[in-house]
Parts: sequence; C-alpha cells; structure tokens
Amino acid sequence: MATSKRSASFRGVKKTNGTVSISADNLAKDLSERLVINNLKTKGKGKQKAREDSSPEADKLASMHAVNAASQTLSAVAQSGWKKSTGESSKVTLATINSSAAQAAKHLGVLGRMSSGDVDVERAAASVLGKLMALEMVR
Repeated sequence: MATSKRSASFRGVKKTNGTVSISADNLAKDLSERLVINNLKTKGKGKQKAREDSSPEADKLASMHAVNAASQTLSAVAQSGWKKSTGESSKVTLATINSSAAQAAKHLGVLGRMSSGDVDVERAAASVLGKLMALEMVR
C-alpha cells in the first residue's frame, strides 16, 4: 500500500515527528484570509429560516409572536400555582420566568419603537406585567 504525504501551504507551520503544529495566530490569520461564507438557502436541521429581506411587518410579527410565547410561558407558571414568596424556589422555574420576562421586555421594546402608541402592544405589555406581579416577581 503506497502512502503519500500532502504538504500544507499555511504560514507558520512546524512539522515535527510527522505531526503538524500551527500557531493559533497563524491559523486565525489564514482562516480569515481564505474563508468564504456563502449565504445559501439550504434546508438544514434548524427550524429557523434565513431571511433575506425582512420587512418591518415581518419583524413586528416575529416580535409579537415572541411576546406571546413569553406570555404563555408566564401563564403556565402562574397556573401551576408557583409564586416567588412560597419558598418553593425552583431554579428551573425561576430561570424560566427570568428568561421569559427578558424576552418579553426585549421584544416589547422592539414593538414600542416600531409602532409607538399601538393599543395591542400596550395591552401585551400590561398583560406580561400583570403576570409578573401575580408571580410576585415585581415589587
């Protein structure tokens, strides 16, 4: 069986005892010079699809969906009877509430900038705040 050796054309390559070692800086520099990323529309395993030209309406809809999802999560926790003051402070529940509240705040901010004074945005914000108050997460 014939074996062949391929040579690499990287700068800063040191070959010792049959192994190749490249410094991190040289590898990063070569990668940055040669790397080409194409924006291909491929069907991958991920559920999110790349958006080429997102319209303001699509952004508004995506933010409203995110607020609704966070609100539903808060509702599920509230329906379970959990409250911060009960002493049954589960780290998972607390983390879930905090991440849902952060997502709602982020997307309500986006919606507030996009459509200032919209009644639906104000209603969603009041609903999220009411759920956080019911969970005793707000003083």
